[in-house]
Amino acid sequence: MSDSDGPVVRKFNPGMLQGDDEIVRQFVVRKNELEALLDVLRGNITSPSCQHTLVIGPRGRGKTMLLARVAAKIRMAKDLSRTFVPVRLMEESYEVFSLGDFWLEVLFHLAMEVESQHPDLSVELKESHSDLAGRWQGPEWEDQVFSTVLEAADLLGKKLVVMVENMQDICKHADRHFGWKLRKAMQTEPNVVMIASATSLFEALDAREPFFDIFRTLNLEPLNEGESAMLWNALTGESVDERKIQPLQILTGGSPRLIAVVAGSGRSLADLMENLADLVDEHTEYFRSQFGSLTGNKLRVYTALVDLWQSSSATEVARRSRLDIRVVSTMLGRLVGDGVVETVDNGTRSRYRVVERLMCIYYKLRQQRDGAAVVRRLIDFMRAYYSSERVTSWLDDVLHDHSQSISVRAEALRNRIAVMAGLEGDEQWDAFWAKPRATEEIAGIVMEGAASPETFDIAVYDQVFKQGGMHDSLRRRRAVAVAALVGVARSSFWKPTTDALEVCNSVEKFLRDMNLHDHFASLLLLANTRAITFLGLGKESAAMDLISFMYNTFPSGNLDALEAVVEHLMNIVPVAAVRASSKVQQEIVEILSSDDAKAAMLQPLIVALRIRLGEPVRAPAEVLNVASNILKELEELERTCRGFDERRKPSSAKSQDER
Repeated sequence: MSDSDGPVVRKFNPGMLQGDDEIVRQFVVRKNELEALLDVLRGNITSPSCQHTLVIGPRGRGKTMLLARVAAKIRMAKDLSRTFVPVRLMEESYEVFSLGDFWLEVLFHLAMEVESQHPDLSVELKESHSDLAGRWQGPEWEDQVFSTVLEAADLLGKKLVVMVENMQDICKHADRHFGWKLRKAMQTEPNVVMIASATSLFEALDAREPFFDIFRTLNLEPLNEGESAMLWNALTGESVDERKIQPLQILTGGSPRLIAVVAGSGRSLADLMENLADLVDEHTEYFRSQFGSLTGNKLRVYTALVDLWQSSSATEVARRSRLDIRVVSTMLGRLVGDGVVETVDNGTRSRYRVVERLMCIYYKLRQQRDGAAVVRRLIDFMRAYYSSERVTSWLDDVLHDHSQSISVRAEALRNRIAVMAGLEGDEQWDAFWAKPRATEEIAGIVMEGAASPETFDIAVYDQVFKQGGMHDSLRRRRAVAVAALVGVARSSFWKPTTDALEVCNSVEKFLRDMNLHDHFASLLLLANTRAITFLGLGKESAAMDLISFMYNTFPSGNLDALEAVVEHLMNIVPVAAVRASSKVQQEIVEILSSDDAKAAMLQPLIVALRIRLGEPVRAPAEVLNVASNILKELEELERTCRGFDERRKPSSAKSQDER
């Protein structure tokens, strides 16, 4: 991406050779975390003792970008620049093995930081650095280096904000006195403020260890949907809402680095779902490097965890890696410290999972075995689920009261259907029905033209169907039939009546006359509408027969059919989850799980229903996240239904309830 088109995105070294303005433009998320760090700094302006901060997050979570933004803010904000000067050490401080080495690094980067505004001082500090680096064997060397750093701070009249990344690695490789000596300096020197980062909590933070209770910690959580959408928009210029970003947010685990990697492919969000395998292939070197950075038993344990593709206990990892449990426990602890594995506490015992989720997908796709098929089925479900219109999209106006009469609403709806009927000639209608989402387009017209559930009436859709059915063109009449069914399904959810079944019978007869009675989409739509009506009328057995019919009609392995089935199941399953008994919900789970091939394609939906029924569930994190989104929809629908049912109560019943 050129500078004129937008910010230069650095996926691995944010801030490197970038000006402050560029860093500010690139920094679009983590605003709350930035303010938290700045608040701590402002509190240190007049404080005689400094508060130090430790930013914790796995690799790729945005620690480097956050620290670069803090440094830019210090330089650009008058209240901060008067008091502080930022000193950012390199992300990999390979030369720090003692406290003297540490202060020597600080001296070098301080000289670089002040070069533009204080060139003479910068030259002096560079000379001091060169001199001190050459006589490191003296007994007073460590104190001399530290004194030189403090003298520079006095000359500047400012406090040094020393930014140190990967603190866990420095503590691991430095000598045994390093931590305690640094702690003493942090406690006694008012002109040094530390902002450190680490991939996880590490040993030196424990009780009786040097950094116990000296840092205020700030945890970087995964980006949520809104933050992921903001980042995607900033990186690609493609504006997406929170719902559309959910697949990417799930697949990347909300990792800013992985979102940046994906954004760099140049594809739109929709294209990414179509070509995930190509994306993984294009970034093979990146994924390989993650494995290549590990060796021995650590690599063996990591690979086992990647292959398991779900949060797993140490025992399960030991079984998969064919290693002793004690070795596995040690390696898992080290991988957590490295920031490539994270713990998941389920209340009984710790489980572990890979931080960068695309690693698991990369590994499964490269294997070209059963795991690759599982990945493809998950992606297919996500494409179908996140693109379809469902019952919950009907809730926009549910809390508003509309007073139009049935005749007024029927006329408005007929006018909208007339837009479809306005297509001239068979060629235009052929082109319309060739569109992948023609049915949804008609459904959208119906949904847009309908009022709130308080004023739904089947008569509206019956009138539309009967009058629209008089068109000469069969294609136009089919459009009206589809619209009528969608409207009836919507009305039946809120006000189920036997009249709805009569409309279904009329539409079915019409479809038979058109020789469309065996059309897959038409069959599903009819079954879906009737099942919703039966559930509303309390005829659960009849509804279950129709759900079984829809499931058995679904040809496994057919991706086009999968999209249609997911759409209709996601219309009817929420109705069953909200309106029907738990026994019916259990029966639905049993139906959806009855065929292994179909169950694999519907796994997130099945997982969501099992969780709702209180069953223990184990699945990959991506599946659990999709299931979580489904459950949120069910909860939203349930709240809306309770409110609607409450409003439908007679006033006398309400008064009696209150009494």
